Amino acid sequence: MDHPLILPLQSCREFLLGEPCSPGAYRDRLAGTYFLKSLDAYLSEYGHRALGESDVMSPRFAETPEYLLAIIRGLLQSPTMLSVDGIRQQQAAVSRAARDRIRTVLGWRWHEWAWFRYWHRVLCRDLALREANGHHLAYYVSGVRRLLLVLGAELAARGLLASGNDLFFLTQDEVGRVLDDSQRDWRGLVATRRAERAHHATAYCS
Repeated sequence: MDHPLILPLQSCREFLLGEPCSPGAYRDRLAGTYFLKSLDAYLSEYGHRALGESDVMSPRFAETPEYLLAIIRGLLQSPTMLSVDGIRQQQAAVSRAARDRIRTVLGWRWHEWAWFRYWHRVLCRDLALREANGHHLAYYVSGVRRLLLVLGAELAARGLLASGNDLFFLTQDEVGRVLDDSQRDWRGLVATRRAERAHHATAYCS
């Protein structure tokens, strides 16, 4: 007889690997599972992060969890998927091998090895601080994004913009003038800038 914990895990796996992929239905399909509880806990801690997170236009992971589900799907499809502990052990082994190689290359030049160890420690500390700063800065950008989306939704409700996201295509000065200059074709301006952005994105990627 199947263990009661196995069935929900198997249903999660079947959903994540199902064809066609339909991540948008994950809340209904995974309701009550430990996986969904864990995903929500992750989003509570890291949902303010994003791809290109310094750009206030970039949607946060909490807004588009389908992105994370796609990563999980890819990991499940990988024939060499490792556990978290396995990945850490692999990274530690690669790091040790690199340090051993550097030590071998330096040979008798112990003073250069001492300098290397010093700067290695400094860089590791600074990289950790850099990531911590980025993590907390993303809180600020995420908060600003939420406020702008609320303002954009209000302007869209008044018919000045087509959607709340349109606000991101206006300059700071223009945002302050939308209500005062309600006769201007803000929708047309945004549409033009959206088209320009799409064109530049296409040109950059080609």
